[in-house]
Amino acid sequence: MTSPFLHAPLRVLLVGSNFCRSNEPRDAYGASCLVSAFRNSPSNAGDTLDVFTSDLNRFQKAGEGFDIDWMLTAEEIVTRALIGGYNVVAFSVFAWCEKMVALAGAELRRRAPGIFIMLGGASIFGSEAELRKSFPFADMFTLSYGEKIFANLRHYINQGVARVMDLPKFGEIESPYLSGAISLEGNVDTVRAETRRGCSFHCSFCKHRDTLSGKVYRIDNYERHLDELKLFKERGVKKLNVLDPLFNDYEGHGEQYLKLIRKVSFNGKVTLQIRPELLTERFMEEASLNPNVSFEIGVQSLDPAVLKTIQRGGYKTEAQLREKLDRCRELGIATMVTLIYGLPLQTYDSFARDIGIVKSYGVGKVGAFPLQVYAGTKLADDIGQYGLTLKEDAFGIPEVVDNPTHDFEKMQKLAENV
Repeated sequence: MTSPFLHAPLRVLLVGSNFCRSNEPRDAYGASCLVSAFRNSPSNAGDTLDVFTSDLNRFQKAGEGFDIDWMLTAEEIVTRALIGGYNVVAFSVFAWCEKMVALAGAELRRRAPGIFIMLGGASIFGSEAELRKSFPFADMFTLSYGEKIFANLRHYINQGVARVMDLPKFGEIESPYLSGAISLEGNVDTVRAETRRGCSFHCSFCKHRDTLSGKVYRIDNYERHLDELKLFKERGVKKLNVLDPLFNDYEGHGEQYLKLIRKVSFNGKVTLQIRPELLTERFMEEASLNPNVSFEIGVQSLDPAVLKTIQRGGYKTEAQLREKLDRCRELGIATMVTLIYGLPLQTYDSFARDIGIVKSYGVGKVGAFPLQVYAGTKLADDIGQYGLTLKEDAFGIPEVVDNPTHDFEKMQKLAENV
């Protein structure tokens, strides 16, 4: 069958979602990277791409907590696609918006059978047969990172292949801020940036590890990073969240990025996600030179049996954390430590002990969150052997609500009062 897109211009609607705060960009960071790739590619001359970001805050039902009216979010997307006359609709699919995508995609297929529907994002992995069980309406599934595919979109669509993976050259990926895909006009004072994708560790519960390869992809383009930081400084950005799942993944990189921050005199707050056992003296000393830098340390647990079960650490973890927190305190580096409750083999006493240890170090903030179980992780495959009880939250993400090794409600109350 001949592709209808051999000669006809592509009119693409890229659909994403987020929870926008009043001081953040409207468009999601990941989708904006695809916009940059598409609009700056000569291969897409004559083609157009528009972005629609569903601000999920607007669809919360009355009452406390998250309770999204998914039918309304889906109807808005379908209406925009049909009125706009788009012939390609691309969804950026993450765990928190799978319900929206499933409803919108099915309705689009029913009302406009000729539209080409493609899906990508963290929720798109596995075999074609597995993907079609969840998203039977899709024409193409884009696995892993999609910048190269969006830069040559007509080529990939015309291939007629349903399951596509073609990784970009990460050092050549253009910044969505520098390309203008993300606007910093108005009251934007909080931004996100990245220098790494993926994580080299194997924590069984974590979705940050690249689902397909487990590799870490380094955006080793320090000219890009420098120009971004200059732009943030110029536009008066007050907070920079670096998205890297693991910022300090090897000696030298993190230190070099922190030096760029000092070089441009960016004086906004900078948050970095840190693995404590990889903190080096040189890195901590460089971080200490900027009083606005803070570390977010996901410890999850300090119980050796729990850590071993989730492939997160072991008997040395507590000692390593104590050593690094000691040094951060000596250097005056602000730290936030997060823990998870509901983990396999965890007890109320071990969780309470973890909180007590972390608090004793004068950490600026301690967070405790329920265990969520994401499809594609090892924990999701092994969940049956631990006797954990799961219930979908408002977004459809399975969350632990009971654990045979402790009183879950008691643990939940402790977490709420951290």
